[in-house]
Amino acid sequence: MDVFELAYQFAARWEGGLDDDPRDPGGITKYGVCISFLTDFAKRHPSFCGSVGIVGPVTRETIKGLTREQAKRIFKFEFWDGNHCEDVSKSSPRLAMVLYDTGVNMGKGVGAKLLQRAVGVKE
Repeated sequence: MDVFELAYQFAARWEGGLDDDPRDPGGITKYGVCISFLTDFAKRHPSFCGSVGIVGPVTRETIKGLTREQAKRIFKFEFWDGNHCEDVSKSSPRLAMVLYDTGVNMGKGVGAKLLQRAVGVKE
């Protein structure tokens, strides 16, 4: 199993099915993808969204119809590829997994900044 698969499976343990808690500031969520994240993501990456079958404006129905495979591909693109975790995994698979998981839970930029601080380089 490749390192992304391990990282995804670890993070996905806590990202269940549909959740529509009105107290959640991210809004309706499925497989860890909330409507606020997907709306922003779709604006930044419309071609990628089209390639995974997400077209038009993101709505509650978009989230309800989201598949686990779509969520996985979005997470790989945004948090694994977006933080260059594949490159990191070549020298430290565990560090790549932590970077990915931190990105998923706190935002891509936060994971990268924490790693930069940890190794003592300029953020």
